[in-house]
Amino acid sequence: MKEETIQQTKGELRRRMKDTLRATGEEERKRWSDAVYQHLITHESWVDSGGVVAIFGGMKYEPEILRLLPWLVERGYMVALFGIQGQTMAPYRVHGVEDVVVGPLGVLEPRQTPESEVRVEELGTVLVPGLAFGADLGSRLGRGKGHYDRILGHPGFRGSPVGVAFQIQYLDSVPCEQHDILLPQIVTEAGWHVPGGRRSV
Repeated sequence: MKEETIQQTKGELRRRMKDTLRATGEEERKRWSDAVYQHLITHESWVDSGGVVAIFGGMKYEPEILRLLPWLVERGYMVALFGIQGQTMAPYRVHGVEDVVVGPLGVLEPRQTPESEVRVEELGTVLVPGLAFGADLGSRLGRGKGHYDRILGHPGFRGSPVGVAFQIQYLDSVPCEQHDILLPQIVTEAGWHVPGGRRSV
């Protein structure tokens, strides 16, 4: 498929998924987020890679997983959130909710200080949001800025990405380009998924 055709298809899917998410209710999304959280804390193998665990603050229609912060800290893990710096995204360590602020886009971000900055090479696990995820390859459709693709495609990144979404965002396939990063596992309120149509428990 030609690049311009893929971009057009991605744009159409972004619009469709945004409409689908906007049509969901707040209480419904809360139930889904609760289930996602339970799957994450019940099966801890996703965080066994060591290194810093990067979570996300979440936009309005994304799973709410900030509650993982105290859960991870209690277990001795170092935790980071991503902060936006112009057109780039960088990880910063957070010790608790006191290190979290509302960023310019309305997303929860870390307090950005030189002392709390984390190198990409230190990241062990990265929880990755998105608009849609493909069950065939583990492909991901983001919001078009490429922030996570640059983190996960960084030459120093040796960690493991984990897609986090609602089941309505888990599609049979998602348009994929050469630079797009494929995810080995994705968790939704329905459980753990592995590309290829299998489900991991």
